[in-house]
Amino acid sequence: MAPVSLNTGWKVVSRKKKRPTSEEERMSSSGETQSDNSEYRGWLLKWTNYIKGYRQRWFVLSDGLLSYYRSQAEMAHTCRGTINLAGASLQSEDSCNFVISNGGAQAFHLRARSEVDRQRWITALELAKDRANKMRERVDDEDDFVVSPESTATALRQKLDHLNTCQNLVNQHGLALQQVALTSLHALLCILYDSK
Repeated sequence: MAPVSLNTGWKVVSRKKKRPTSEEERMSSSGETQSDNSEYRGWLLKWTNYIKGYRQRWFVLSDGLLSYYRSQAEMAHTCRGTINLAGASLQSEDSCNFVISNGGAQAFHLRARSEVDRQRWITALELAKDRANKMRERVDDEDDFVVSPESTATALRQKLDHLNTCQNLVNQHGLALQQVALTSLHALLCILYDSK
């Protein structure tokens, strides 16, 4: 079945009935979903140390935590790993690969099925990281909570910072999409030129 676009801008793709032959074909048969403002789910390839390669895993981003499972069915009983995004770093390695690290011994080396999907994940992860950091700041400041013009101004500045973060992520996502479109257009023009 073909991808279905939702008003949220996130993509939901249904499973194919025929079992694909490779990891990346299986990965392209399922897409990412966003169930609300704070949760994102989907397939990614994760570098596994014990097999020395990428393996498809089901990832769930929720409440500032990124968790992964071998399958969707495994979510009911076994989490294979979780990383807290508060204080984590995200690095894009190339058009499809990125790394999430918590600064300690934990790092997830991940591969999306396309540059667009990588950008969607990076955007969702950056927003979740921003929310997790803000939540941690609020918890730290909770004991000192007093309603005053200064605290209202601080809250508004934090909201503005969050909106600026969102705007930056939207701009980055837009630039990445433009780059993909230009690359595709260039490839089509090369094919057209070569056929003449």
